[in-house]
Amino acid sequence: MPDGIGISGVGGMRGVPAARAARTAPTEAAGKSFRDVFLEKIREVNGLQKEADAAMAAPAANQTKRVEDVLIAVRKAELAYKTLMQIRNRLFQVYEDINQLGV
Repeated sequence: MPDGIGISGVGGMRGVPAARAARTAPTEAAGKSFRDVFLEKIREVNGLQKEADAAMAAPAANQTKRVEDVLIAVRKAELAYKTLMQIRNRLFQVYEDINQLGV
């Protein structure tokens, strides 16, 4: 007995070209070089780290700051830094892979 969904109910093969087009569609950063985008993200991570430092210093300076806000700021900075390091590590891996090809 069919379950009522069927292949056509989930899109079948019709969704494949649309999904591929969505992945390759130009984004708003199309005019920027990879270097510019990467440096912009480094600055954003640096800003998040500065915000976390300020959030940690606020209670010590007797400024009212909720502990949750401090933890959230620190966690955001930590995740942004770890993500940036993973991107950097992957870029180095790709660079090494290309060098091993002898191109």
